Amino acid sequence: MRTHTASVLAFLAGSVMSCAAVAQQPHPFVGEWEGTMKTQNAGEVELKVVLAASGGTWRFYAKGASSRRNPCLGPEFPIEVKSSTDRGIVFKVNGASVLKGCVDDVATLSATDARTLEGALADGRKISLTRK
Repeated sequence: MRTHTASVLAFLAGSVMSCAAVAQQPHPFVGEWEGTMKTQNAGEVELKVVLAASGGTWRFYAKGASSRRNPCLGPEFPIEVKSSTDRGIVFKVNGASVLKGCVDDVATLSATDARTLEGALADGRKISLTRK
């Protein structure tokens, strides 16, 4: 009986350790990304996104005079990863935590290949990112 109990305990300990190792593995999208996002007035802004295991940063900017008039263009906003699989990622951009009135929205992106993520914010603005 002791041998059987010891075997079961060893199995359970190994199972817990392997589950913990799997849970700690970062998602496949960790890294730096650049791309574009459509604006609500049919324009386009450039994006720089850095994704880590559970968070990251989001920065969007435009060239020219419009970037000087919009205080939300330029600052880094924190990202909170909501979920990720090998096929896509969902994260929340917390812009209003940095600057009131800036983007506070959820992005849902799917991998189209190993270097490209495409999708949209919850409000429908299209996003395309390429691994840097």
